[in-house]
Amino acid sequence: MTKTPHFRNAKSGSVQMKTSVLFKKLNSSADVRTEDCLAIIQKYIDEHYYECIEINDLVKLSRLNTSLFYYKFKKHTGFTPLQYITHKRINKAKHLLLSTSMKIYDVAHAVGYKDSYYFSRMFKRMVGVSPQKFKHLKIRETKSRVRS
Repeated sequence: MTKTPHFRNAKSGSVQMKTSVLFKKLNSSADVRTEDCLAIIQKYIDEHYYECIEINDLVKLSRLNTSLFYYKFKKHTGFTPLQYITHKRINKAKHLLLSTSMKIYDVAHAVGYKDSYYFSRMFKRMVGVSPQKFKHLKIRETKSRVRS
């Protein structure tokens, strides 16, 4: 059985982020290099993609102005912060759809979407097919490989 993460509202998610061990490093040293700061923020997103992550909190912790943060983050990862979070969530959703028998709405919640319809729209936008069709196509693909 897959363990689903617990969810926080934006306010408690922000408090969690500010007290995180990763972010204590940022707050304890004024001379953290921008690249190190971005790597810490990226690691935080990688480990907490299913939580409510406020981009403004990331900006404040980076000690950069908003436009410079977006520019540096995109240069560092290839994505804007929101694109990066969405990419992480959709990739995890693809994994869950293929490796578990979870329902679409359970997958949506497990990767951080409270609204399964919004999740389905984002999934289709990024993958090209709906989560249901993705799961169905992969099952058919696997069955046809077994028969061959």
